[in-house]
Amino acid sequence: PTADVAEGDLFVLHPVGRGFATVMSGMILFGILTPATLILAWHKDFSLLWALIPLVAFLYLSWRLFYKTRSVTYRLTSQRLFIQLGLIGRVQEEIELFRITDVSMEQTAMERILGIGSIVVKSTDETVPVARLENIPDPTLHKDILRDAYRKARSREGMRAGEFIGGM
Repeated sequence: PTADVAEGDLFVLHPVGRGFATVMSGMILFGILTPATLILAWHKDFSLLWALIPLVAFLYLSWRLFYKTRSVTYRLTSQRLFIQLGLIGRVQEEIELFRITDVSMEQTAMERILGIGSIVVKSTDETVPVARLENIPDPTLHKDILRDAYRKARSREGMRAGEFIGGM
């Protein structure tokens, strides 16, 4: 009894930068050290090469933060959950919503302060039995949206909640 439902996006998320506190701390540290070493090199008699070390570290950490936040996309539609990895070369996993058996949220104390967390999705999908959506903003809201979507998908497919209990 599958009804044809237009597949529309319910949310599209990327991990947020504040979830990578160590990378951001390093960026701040090397962001401060770069001009400081340039000023010292200008006023003191030592090579500008020393000033390039914190600059290179800052650029590396900036790229790493950009990559970690933009190379992962979590997209929930009315029918599927997509997890896309990569910027240039891409890998995309998808889980049909009616296959999801459980959704939970994990949040450390620091993540709670920062307003981020992880959503753990368990499914009967053979290729992705457990999926983690990490460092996402407002994880409780997004978990509830995902829960509602998979319950509606099961209802459309004519499935009951107990149909997957023995199949896991």
